[in-house]
Amino acid sequence: MPNLSDLVLLAREHIPPRLLAEVVVMGSAAIALHGVDLGRAPGDIDLFVSVSTLDAWPSEGFTRGTKHGIPRITADATDLLEIFATFPGVAFDAVNSRAGATPISHGLRVAALDDLLTWKRAQARLRADAAGRTKDENDIRAMEAYQGGVSFPRRS
Repeated sequence: MPNLSDLVLLAREHIPPRLLAEVVVMGSAAIALHGVDLGRAPGDIDLFVSVSTLDAWPSEGFTRGTKHGIPRITADATDLLEIFATFPGVAFDAVNSRAGATPISHGLRVAALDDLLTWKRAQARLRADAAGRTKDENDIRAMEAYQGGVSFPRRS
């Protein structure tokens, strides 16, 4: 399994330069890029883009499909890089406006920790399997602890 730095470099390698400003790192890799210890290594790197950016993404070197009924793009021959225009609980424009690079993101913009926490809470409510809910709840606790125990209100 690749480490976090390898995943970031994989994303950098596959993002078309003209679209770089329209991409935000999400998912567990984004949480780890903020320095939060999730107790596990991210298994992949998820990118959040607008619907128009997803539509404009080149086809060469990429595969279009769906995951859980949500349109996604992956780098050919790997599920280590996933590109989505939808994440539960958050809107791209809002996430994009607050995203910024972290010291270890190699210039990639990463979703703000508050947005990641909002997404993770929404994800936890949507997950039907106990293993997923446990993982999400553990991630939420890790992010809250990282923020010094600050707990943000849960959104319905």
